[in-house]
Amino acid sequence: MLVALYLTAGDSRYDVGRIWRSPDQQLTWTGFATFVTVMCGASLTLVTNVADICRYTPTRRDMRIGLVASSLLAAAVTTFVGGYAAAATGKTNPFVAVVDLTSSKPLLVVLAVAIVVQGIAANITNTYTSGLSLVNSVPSLGRFRATVLVAAAAVALSGFPSFVDHAQRWITHLGNVAAPLTGVILADYLLVQRARIDVPALFDPEGRYRYLNGVNAAALAAVAVGVGVYYALPQSWLKIVWGLAVGALTYLALRRLQLLAADRAPVREATSA
Repeated sequence: MLVALYLTAGDSRYDVGRIWRSPDQQLTWTGFATFVTVMCGASLTLVTNVADICRYTPTRRDMRIGLVASSLLAAAVTTFVGGYAAAATGKTNPFVAVVDLTSSKPLLVVLAVAIVVQGIAANITNTYTSGLSLVNSVPSLGRFRATVLVAAAAVALSGFPSFVDHAQRWITHLGNVAAPLTGVILADYLLVQRARIDVPALFDPEGRYRYLNGVNAAALAAVAVGVGVYYALPQSWLKIVWGLAVGALTYLALRRLQLLAADRAPVREATSA
């Protein structure tokens, strides 16, 4: 409906030719890099619950198709619809931008309902994600109580206007952590674990995934290094790529050092004996 209003608008600002030329906007590398960093940073915050989404797919092939297709379509549709309105009017919210394009009350009602549904759906997804992350950290809470606690915290934070007025800044900060964290997870799953998880070992308190008293020290250190590099680099360096790469490479290097130390330990013990 939004695209139909764009294309049929009598407003010259919405002319397709003008939008593609975008005389009031200019493409710059810094602007592009900043946009990619913010958008990818926001998407990568979902990495903590992607496994829970994937477990509902019957095969790995379905999982890959679903994740890749949904990610690409979401990025393409939202940037086109939002970018079209922004190029025409300078307003970043397409729903607000098209209000002036129609006087049809039924259509305005439909748009109002879409805004409400969009807000509710986004908040449900965010609460679900955060609740799942919390219950993974503190299993004794249970899904229900963890989700209630997260929802209560979210409502409390919404009372502070700075979280809304400076959303891009907060999303960037989240991305600063999410990118290195994603790099570590990908490196561990694809290269260290060879895309295979030993499920029984996950529940073994002394198993291979116990690490150091239940904490993967190499992963935490790698994320910390990645976050530091992320903050140190300017936006024009496409920070999201550096965050992923530094997090992954640092983790692999630390894992290698851990393995070397573990191999030398039996030798030292044998020598002492």
